[in-house]
Amino acid sequence: MKKTEKLLCKVVPLAVLWSTWKHRNDCVFNGSQPNFEELCEVVKTRIALWAKSSPANLEFSVTDIVFNLQQVKHCIRNVS
Repeated sequence: MKKTEKLLCKVVPLAVLWSTWKHRNDCVFNGSQPNFEELCEVVKTRIALWAKSSPANLEFSVTDIVFNLQQVKHCIRNVS
Protein backbone atom coordinates (compact mmCIF):
# COMPACT_ATOMS: atom_id res chain seq x y z
CA MET A 1 0.00 0.00 0.00
CA LYS A 2 1.04 3.54 -0.57
CA LYS A 3 1.92 5.65 2.45
CA THR A 4 -1.25 7.74 2.22
CA GLU A 5 -3.45 4.64 1.93
CA LYS A 6 -1.83 3.18 5.03
CA LEU A 7 -2.41 6.45 6.85
CA LEU A 8 -6.12 6.46 5.99
CA CYS A 9 -6.43 2.80 6.98
CA LYS A 10 -5.07 3.70 10.41
CA VAL A 11 -6.98 6.94 10.88
CA VAL A 12 -10.46 5.83 9.79
CA PRO A 13 -11.12 3.17 12.47
CA LEU A 14 -9.70 5.37 15.21
CA ALA A 15 -11.78 8.36 14.13
CA VAL A 16 -14.94 6.24 13.98
CA LEU A 17 -14.37 4.72 17.41
CA TRP A 18 -13.35 7.98 19.08
CA SER A 19 -16.22 9.95 17.56
CA THR A 20 -18.77 7.27 18.45
CA TRP A 21 -17.48 7.15 22.03
CA LYS A 22 -17.61 10.95 22.37
CA HIS A 23 -21.13 11.06 20.86
CA ARG A 24 -22.31 8.32 23.20
CA ASN A 25 -20.89 10.13 26.21
CA ASP A 26 -22.58 13.35 25.11
CA CYS A 27 -25.91 11.50 24.91
CA VAL A 28 -25.49 9.73 28.25
CA PHE A 29 -24.00 12.51 30.35
CA ASN A 30 -25.33 15.67 28.70
CA GLY A 31 -28.75 14.46 27.62
CA SER A 32 -28.25 15.05 23.89
CA GLN A 33 -30.17 13.01 21.39
CA PRO A 34 -28.37 10.52 19.10
CA ASN A 35 -27.86 12.05 15.66
CA PHE A 36 -26.37 9.73 13.04
CA GLU A 37 -25.92 12.41 10.37
CA GLU A 38 -24.04 14.67 12.79
CA LEU A 39 -21.89 11.74 13.90
CA CYS A 40 -20.98 10.98 10.26
CA GLU A 41 -19.93 14.59 9.68
CA VAL A 42 -17.83 14.60 12.85
CA VAL A 43 -16.13 11.36 11.77
CA LYS A 44 -15.30 12.74 8.32
CA THR A 45 -13.96 15.95 9.81
CA ARG A 46 -11.82 14.06 12.33
CA ILE A 47 -10.43 11.83 9.58
CA ALA A 48 -9.49 14.90 7.56
CA LEU A 49 -7.93 16.81 10.45
CA TRP A 50 -6.01 13.83 11.81
CA ALA A 51 -4.77 12.83 8.34
CA LYS A 52 -3.64 16.39 7.57
CA SER A 53 -1.80 16.66 10.89
CA SER A 54 0.22 13.50 10.27
CA PRO A 55 3.80 13.57 8.97
CA ALA A 56 2.62 12.04 5.67
CA ASN A 57 2.23 14.92 3.27
CA LEU A 58 -1.33 14.68 1.94
CA GLU A 59 -1.90 16.84 -1.08
CA PHE A 60 -5.62 17.17 -0.36
CA SER A 61 -7.15 19.92 1.75
CA VAL A 62 -9.27 19.20 4.79
CA THR A 63 -12.33 20.37 2.84
CA ASP A 64 -11.51 18.00 -0.03
CA ILE A 65 -11.23 15.09 2.35
CA VAL A 66 -14.42 15.91 4.27
CA PHE A 67 -16.68 16.51 1.29
CA ASN A 68 -15.16 14.05 -1.16
CA LEU A 69 -13.80 11.20 0.95
CA GLN A 70 -14.67 8.50 -1.60
CA GLN A 71 -13.05 10.43 -4.48
CA VAL A 72 -9.92 11.15 -2.42
CA LYS A 73 -9.52 7.44 -1.64
CA HIS A 74 -9.93 6.67 -5.34
CA CYS A 75 -7.30 9.27 -6.32
CA ILE A 76 -4.84 7.98 -3.72
CA ARG A 77 -5.14 4.46 -5.08
CA ASN A 78 -4.63 5.57 -8.68
CA VAL A 79 -1.61 7.84 -8.12
CA SER A 80 1.62 6.08 -8.95
